Amino acid sequence: MLSDQLYQKPTRFILELIQNADDNSYEIAQTPELIFTLKEARLLISCNELGFTAQNVEAICRIAQSTKKKNKTEGYIGEKGIGFKSVFKVADVVWISSRDYTFKFDKRATLGMVTPIWEAFPYPTRKGYTEFCLEFSVNTNVEDIINELLELQSSYLLFLRRLQKITITVTGKESIYLSCTKTEFGRRLNRNEMAINYVVHDFVLVNMPHDDRRLGVKSTRVLLVFPFNEDSSPLVTDQEVFAFLPIRSYGFKFLIQADFLLVASREDIDQSREWNIKLRDGIYSAFMEVVSQSYDLKYVWPQFLPQDIIRGSFLQPLETRIITALQNS
Repeated sequence: MLSDQLYQKPTRFILELIQNADDNSYEIAQTPELIFTLKEARLLISCNELGFTAQNVEAICRIAQSTKKKNKTEGYIGEKGIGFKSVFKVADVVWISSRDYTFKFDKRATLGMVTPIWEAFPYPTRKGYTEFCLEFSVNTNVEDIINELLELQSSYLLFLRRLQKITITVTGKESIYLSCTKTEFGRRLNRNEMAINYVVHDFVLVNMPHDDRRLGVKSTRVLLVFPFNEDSSPLVTDQEVFAFLPIRSYGFKFLIQADFLLVASREDIDQSREWNIKLRDGIYSAFMEVVSQSYDLKYVWPQFLPQDIIRGSFLQPLETRIITALQNS
């Protein structure tokens, strides 16, 4: 199956659902939120989006079709329109309830991933929410899913366009509440009672090289984001690199957001793309500009210097280049 080929890590579907929630449309007065509730070997996902149209139903029944409109200035989160299908890495049956539509997919049936079966939702539904119910396959490691849900970080909200809140509830365990709000210098993220402030530096790259996956895009943005504790001291620990959602940690002490082209599994950067090389050069220039011009990081930037970046990784050359430039300046 296509979803089995693309997503090596079974729990990747969680990030795909977060991505889909961010791509949704919402009422202006609403705070966009996503709720995960795990109980009885099933996972319920609720989102207060506007809800499915007939076109949405048709799109979710196909492998390579999506109703998402890509904004060339905002960047590309999803690429193939198959993110939803990643749930079949862990589930045999998926029920959906949205507006007047209630149906399910059953992977065990012929063409079960693309053929809807009209059936009532197995739980009472929330008014004004689109809801999914995943019934796990017998060979799914539910503990892995629980661990992945409970380890979700508020930083996952940093670079999303719409989604501002995520709630995770697992029967018998403490609920987790993640939120993101804007501040004067960047973002404030909460994970239950713990808060972290982030100073955000935003840079625009122009003259981007041609790439079939970014047709017509000539400019893009790179964000460098520096975390601080509540007492304003730098939070110096390994941070993840993002292409809107986390890719992985490479060993940087600050967060990097760029519109990287990823490998099929979306779990690493495609090293063969000129587009990504241009982004890497842009990250170097952005960090050097922060060092030379940033007032808010004037005395603390040395604590964020890259060191011990994963050897052989696409971003490892940044460490040598930045350190060499600073030594020669």
